[in-house]
Amino acid sequence: MPGIIVSRMPPPGASRFRKILTAVVITVAAGSLLLFYYQSVRNYFKFAEIDFTSYLRASAWFFSAENPYQEVTRRYLYPLFLLVVVYPFTLLQQGPLGKSVSISVWSLGAVATFLATMAATWKHQFNLASKRSALRANLLPAALLVLMLHPFLQDEFLNSQANLYVLGCIAAYFFFLERDRQFWATLFLAAAASIKVAPALCLLYAVVSKQFRTPVYFVVLVVAFN
Repeated sequence: MPGIIVSRMPPPGASRFRKILTAVVITVAAGSLLLFYYQSVRNYFKFAEIDFTSYLRASAWFFSAENPYQEVTRRYLYPLFLLVVVYPFTLLQQGPLGKSVSISVWSLGAVATFLATMAATWKHQFNLASKRSALRANLLPAALLVLMLHPFLQDEFLNSQANLYVLGCIAAYFFFLERDRQFWATLFLAAAASIKVAPALCLLYAVVSKQFRTPVYFVVLVVAFN
């Protein structure tokens, strides 16, 4: 007997429901990012003891030839390189407009770094034409990632921390290393390790993949940065 071909069509309305659910998830994720930005700005003006303000105070002390680690309640704990990075923001602390610009640039830069890291990862993984097309093609996974990381991201923005910038530097390190552009890869890794020490462990990947110029560049750049 000839075989019977059974066509499995989706139930009526299933496709429409999936589109609506996708739109809801993306909207909620976008709203979460806006909420994080609002909370970052609000906490910056409401509380004196958040990470970003501790960076700024330590940077101001450092460039005034004072001890950047003198803070008692919210002590700065990282290497000195971050103090150089945030120094331009200390010049904008004289009025509400300057302060608004500084926290907006810092927070929106963190959002942009997070989204760019996801887009670059998908572009590399799926060999897509550009980061923009990669993000557009993966809006739902990006939204789900935002929702799954909600507690981490909220804490990140509530305190205006530097972790997303570190993440972006680590991702750039691997992307450049894959193309055997060892100096540029190490430049980003040295920047990340000069903010927080743990990213230095990523140097092991260069050693295993026999890209031996990378450790040499790393030592030179870390010394130069600090």
